[in-house]
Amino acid sequence: MTRNAYLFPHSPQEFPSIHALQKFLLCELPGRRGAYHLAHADSYEPILPGSRVLFHKNKKFYGHGTVKRAVKPYTGTLTSPVTGRRYEGTLTFDPDTIRLFEQPIPFRDAEKRAGITFNWQHVQPIPADAYDAITRAG
Repeated sequence: MTRNAYLFPHSPQEFPSIHALQKFLLCELPGRRGAYHLAHADSYEPILPGSRVLFHKNKKFYGHGTVKRAVKPYTGTLTSPVTGRRYEGTLTFDPDTIRLFEQPIPFRDAEKRAGITFNWQHVQPIPADAYDAITRAG
């Protein structure tokens, strides 16, 4: 069975620096058992357990992980810095699968390896073989 793969963008409002994103992926996300809060849940609803995700910011990939549970309504009280409203949903990752690349992978290099063009502003589904080509290189 071919697993789905997706690209996840990260905004400057949510993660003002690369360091902030890396800290989130390595420490905060595993610390909250993989709970990834979503400002706009509708874009993420097609993402199913077992889907693999590449995390990117500023047209570079910084890491990857595997989804454990599909989007559920957010039940907390935190406010998204992107919308100024309470988060809409939570997608859960398997914390044991979250990895950072030793070196960030620029979109241009990843696009050549994968043979496709990436959208850096929105969640984007990609073929599983494109995901594999990118993660092998990282």
